[in-house]
Amino acid sequence: MKKILAISTSPRKGGNADTIVHAAAEAARANGADVTEVYLREQNVNYCVACGFCKLPGNAGKCAQRDDMQQYLDLLQECDGVIFSTGVYFGGVTAQAKTFIDRMYALFVPGPPPKKDPDAPKGKEKKLLVVMTEGMPRPDADRARAEDIYGCFAVAGGNTIDYLVVDGCREKTSAANNPAHLAAAAEKGAWIAQ
Repeated sequence: MKKILAISTSPRKGGNADTIVHAAAEAARANGADVTEVYLREQNVNYCVACGFCKLPGNAGKCAQRDDMQQYLDLLQECDGVIFSTGVYFGGVTAQAKTFIDRMYALFVPGPPPKKDPDAPKGKEKKLLVVMTEGMPRPDADRARAEDIYGCFAVAGGNTIDYLVVDGCREKTSAANNPAHLAAAAEKGAWIAQ
């Protein structure tokens, strides 16, 4: 059974990002995945303070802060896939999304990548689905934003990526009232569970 971590970083309860991440999570469950849904606004996740604790020998994946983020750092390393949903505000991710991404720095191990042994078994596939809800699409900016997020999630082993742009989200219920958006979220949720 695939373990999926579904994260909504929307500051607004029941809004478009929540709706889409939940629809994708439900589809993943329907396809046999064990899904943990997280609504970041309900969690105590502080800003990264650049203290360097996570870079000390033996501390990779650990943070000095005693908040809710450590459980998500652990889940990020253990899961088979992540659904990461954010609204797009003034062309960027939400402040909550940026805070979560910054805290993933604890998973980054500095230095050159190890040399690959061509006979070594391949690592497991870990999928990342980035969901962006926004008022109007900007395809080039959407692709660039998704690629930036992918790069951050690579520290958690993400190696198979996809993204979904849910546009026309000017009202709180825009996504919930659009069957095409809900169907697209379900299709991506089924994909991440495979």
